[in-house]
Amino acid sequence: MKVVTGKGSASGLVRIVAASLYLLSVTAATAGILEYVARLRTSFGYVRSASPREVYQLRPGRADHNELGQRDRVYSQAKPPGTFRVAGIGDSNMYGMGAPRERVFLKQAEQLLARSANRPVEVINFGVPGYNTAQEANLLEDVVAAWDPDLVVLQFCANDFELPNFIQTSGGPLVTRSFALHVVLAQLAKLWPDFVKRKLMGYHYGRDVFRVPGLEHAPLDGPETVYERAGKTYTTQQFVEDPAKAPPEYRYMLGVDGVRAALRRVAAWSRAHRVPVIFLVVWSGKDRDAAALGAAEGLEVLDVWPAVTRYLEETGKQFTDLWVAPPTDSHPNEAGHAVIGQALAEAIAPHLAAAAR
Repeated sequence: MKVVTGKGSASGLVRIVAASLYLLSVTAATAGILEYVARLRTSFGYVRSASPREVYQLRPGRADHNELGQRDRVYSQAKPPGTFRVAGIGDSNMYGMGAPRERVFLKQAEQLLARSANRPVEVINFGVPGYNTAQEANLLEDVVAAWDPDLVVLQFCANDFELPNFIQTSGGPLVTRSFALHVVLAQLAKLWPDFVKRKLMGYHYGRDVFRVPGLEHAPLDGPETVYERAGKTYTTQQFVEDPAKAPPEYRYMLGVDGVRAALRRVAAWSRAHRVPVIFLVVWSGKDRDAAALGAAEGLEVLDVWPAVTRYLEETGKQFTDLWVAPPTDSHPNEAGHAVIGQALAEAIAPHLAAAAR
């Protein structure tokens, strides 16, 4: 009779475990490579934020974003001794859509102040295109406060009453984080759109699959605005502003009540930390009603429209001469940023002087 010893059984078990570990390592390595390639092939400049309060954020290292996800040079989070630090929070106007990174109004203000101050001045750009006032208040509390600013600039835009450009989907952690899995699901969504997008990916609305996992385009709402310029017809439409049409977790952001509540939080933070906040009502003159909302909460309001109109009167230029790409893109160009930067530097200067006393 043949006898099977325990030694042979043990060695067989070791081989099975070794083979299993090898297969797991190969699978993990393959998954890692696929994920790396999928991320590399997706060049979009935003990613889902780890915090649902900020919703999304700039993609670190993409184009002229620094490694911390700011459109700025890299600053040390620990404020250097003797430095007067300004944190700018806003949307695409502050980010500087269409303008060189070092020529946006925050950086122009930094350069102007640095020439006249007797101490180092940092003006850091935390602007993210599409953010609304509620997101900006969240960013102040969750991120910017840790940078120990001496002054905060909060920029307002007329679309701050609406949903942000993107909202988070409600899928599971893997679905909302993996770029490789997102590629697969995007293809499956062409075959079974409702099941894949709503059940697996957690989309709130029926729009096309977005380019990055865990985010979807906010829906458009309301009547289209039709206008003509230079013999061409253009249409615009706003994002959802009505809380009843938004997912429950975003309703607190919307409308006048959403903006007012966000400004109240910013004002409370300002008082608690004894850090002044300049509420920058910027650019087209169409958002000037928001100045009253900021003033009602005790914020220092800087309306730059008078500076813009003064510049136009002195130069004989048209407002569209300060746009990135008229007639469709009204973001300020470098000259427009210079006008705003000058007005902002003048508003910051008294705070800088007071801090030196």
